[in-house]
Amino acid sequence: MTGGRWTVPQSWEWVRSKDVAKIVGGGTPKTNDPGNFSDSGIKWITPADLTGYSSAYISGGRRDLSEKGYSSCGASLLPKRTVLFTSRAPVGYCAIAANEISTNQGFKSLVLEGDISPEYIRHYLLASKEYAESLASGTTFLELSGKRMGDLQLPLPPLPEQRRIVRKLDRLTAHSTKARTHLTALKTLVERYKAAVLGSIFGGMRAEEQSLRALSLMVTSGSRGWAKYYSDTGPLFIRVGDTKRGSLELDLSSVQHVSPPSNAEGQRTRLQESDIVVTITADLGRVGIVPNDLGEAYINQHVALIRLKEPDYSRYIGWFLISSLGQKQLFENDRGATKSGLGLDDIRAVSIPLPPLEEQREIVRRIDAAFARIDLLAAEAERALTLVGHLDQRILERAFSGGLVSQNPEDEPAAALLARIKAARAAATARKRRSRAKA
Repeated sequence: MTGGRWTVPQSWEWVRSKDVAKIVGGGTPKTNDPGNFSDSGIKWITPADLTGYSSAYISGGRRDLSEKGYSSCGASLLPKRTVLFTSRAPVGYCAIAANEISTNQGFKSLVLEGDISPEYIRHYLLASKEYAESLASGTTFLELSGKRMGDLQLPLPPLPEQRRIVRKLDRLTAHSTKARTHLTALKTLVERYKAAVLGSIFGGMRAEEQSLRALSLMVTSGSRGWAKYYSDTGPLFIRVGDTKRGSLELDLSSVQHVSPPSNAEGQRTRLQESDIVVTITADLGRVGIVPNDLGEAYINQHVALIRLKEPDYSRYIGWFLISSLGQKQLFENDRGATKSGLGLDDIRAVSIPLPPLEEQREIVRRIDAAFARIDLLAAEAERALTLVGHLDQRILERAFSGGLVSQNPEDEPAAALLARIKAARAAATARKRRSRAKA
């Protein structure tokens, strides 16, 4: 074919998938008949079998088809090394048949002809998810038809270069996967580091303990039924989602505004600087401190407000509540049988080890400094993850435009491969005509 999605080397060719492969769909027998399935029968996969599946090859799915089930539906037995591509729910999963296999109707598989590497085609299709989706249609979910799958464009290098590209991509993908695994693991380690910091500080503390009841001017929660006061502008309405686990900072990335009533009930739930908020239903035990620049704000019924007699204690007490010792007290009081919940008296009963104010300030300084260093490490890991993603994308762009491995002028050009496929198809058609003529 002429044109193509981008420029490729002279020895390459842009082709439609139907020019180099037979496009085969699949089928599903009636699922309410157990006799259509078998523990050891005809191998059969669905898109669900490829969810989270990263291996290049697949030998079967969660269940097989019986002979009865296979013959009753539109499934086809596909040869080993067929490229299995999901065409709906979702579009874009891809693996190679490790043996003879069949699929449900959620696939448009490529039975390749001639000397074409299924590993190369798989790498290209995995990198072309958005392109494949652009060819799909549907209102409930996208589906790639057999015709559209046949029209999907492939950049085809000479066979030896296909194999060189696959080897290089496999090596580079293994490196990036390893890096991504290590960087992702840092997210879990960050939470452990923070918990360890708080545990080391509060775990061995020897100080007189006081209850939040004794330390507070007020412990209350938001009023019910404030949905009618929602507005597009005005004071903030602090909800469970506006808190963050393991942090004292509020998350104001997606806020709700309210136009509160002017009565005493409305003023009761208005926040002040240094108030402590604690989530008391659903994801209970999240803690936040009201900053001095929050402005007018109120809490909903799923959040408790703790107003201390000594506002200078708030950050210290907030960190204690986040620590394992504080969380243990909160969760021990969880009264929810089917749904988590804390009562206000449960909050008031929490016991706080209370050293002198200067010692509290030093403890807060140490925690803030340690968490800042940990957060910096986490941010650097997140940036590195983004860079790995960009690098992967750049590698794939180079791979399928001829820039990843060198071209060898001794390689037979892709045009010769296409000519052989075309000749083989013409010969097969001629044989069929002769057979029909003899019949």
